[in-house]
Amino acid sequence: MDSLQSIWKRRFAEYQMETQKYLKYVFTGHLMIVIVFALGAGGLAYSEWLKVIPEQFPVALIATTLLALTFIFRNPATLFREADAVYFLPLEHQLTTYTNASLRWTTGTKFILPIVTAIVLLPLINTKYAFAPLEIFIFFAILFAWHVLLTRGEWYYRHSHRGRNMYVLYIIHYALSWGLIYALLMNWYVVAAAVLVVYGYSSQGVWKKRALTEPFPFDHFIELEKNRMMRFYRFANLFTDVPHIQGKVHRRAYASFLMTASKPFEKEKSFQYLLSRTFVRTDELFRLYLRLFVLMAFGVAFIESQLLMIVFVGSLQFALVSQLLAYLSQTKHFKMDRLFPIEQKGRRDAVEKIVFQLGTIQIFIIVIIAFFVRDKMVEGLLLFVLLQAISAMTMFSTRPKS
Repeated sequence: MDSLQSIWKRRFAEYQMETQKYLKYVFTGHLMIVIVFALGAGGLAYSEWLKVIPEQFPVALIATTLLALTFIFRNPATLFREADAVYFLPLEHQLTTYTNASLRWTTGTKFILPIVTAIVLLPLINTKYAFAPLEIFIFFAILFAWHVLLTRGEWYYRHSHRGRNMYVLYIIHYALSWGLIYALLMNWYVVAAAVLVVYGYSSQGVWKKRALTEPFPFDHFIELEKNRMMRFYRFANLFTDVPHIQGKVHRRAYASFLMTASKPFEKEKSFQYLLSRTFVRTDELFRLYLRLFVLMAFGVAFIESQLLMIVFVGSLQFALVSQLLAYLSQTKHFKMDRLFPIEQKGRRDAVEKIVFQLGTIQIFIIVIIAFFVRDKMVEGLLLFVLLQAISAMTMFSTRPKS
């Protein structure tokens, strides 16, 4: 068998080839132009805002809260595969060769978000605290040391607790990160050192010692790696077709009211009931609906220009209706309803009915938000009519010609 070091190198090369295959469709020339213009416009607006920042603006609280968020999750990237739970068992005593390489890579990649966030927040911090170059260097050095501790701490916690109660660790990460960063901004280096020592003792002492006495939880880390790659595939699938997408389902009893068929065993309502269950229980579809709803609510609440708000919300409504129609109408895979003694032509009518109902529920809530936030009855009614018209035109334009 190859050494674990050579296995890691080969897998890392395969991983790079796999991700680059899809990233070339994500970061195209057009997207890069948009990103450059967006960064330029954002940077200009940010610099102009810093010139007129109020004296009482809570710089430390805002900067600490935002930067601490980037230190919560330190999920390791192991590149484990399902067969490793069997074939790596004889080499478990040598596994640190493989896992140390994994941790080094995770440490390097996971520090990108905190360092970028800190660089963006630095001009804001300097407007009030005016750090000297040496203080800035110490600030970033301590942040990197904290990041290394958190990354290894999460590894040992996952190993020793087999991935249970991760929310406890994330709360600890955020609370301690907040305290450390705030202490650094206030020049309380003794407090910052105390946070480093306390967490270092817990992670490198207690959790590491417990991990050394536990068998390696292959199942947990393999599932973690599968979920990590699936998140990448779902992201890439927004730009190109990815054959590796695997949907997940959950019961979601709280959303059962969306299963609109009151008598699901009647032939006329079979498709309506089946498709309602598909929407409620399919993660990809249900979360798409929630994401676009939240974005529309933010647009109505925070976009001051009426024209820009209508364009923004209308575009999201078109995206929602078109994607719901495409997903619920797809028949490229075999579905069990084809075995039922019901006519397949009723499927399209059921799809349109469900999409119309879901769109109406969302539009109704958005209009209520508009009434309360914008306090304009006419604008809310106009928004309701416009979004319903967009939904109707989208369904009409996608209806197959008979």
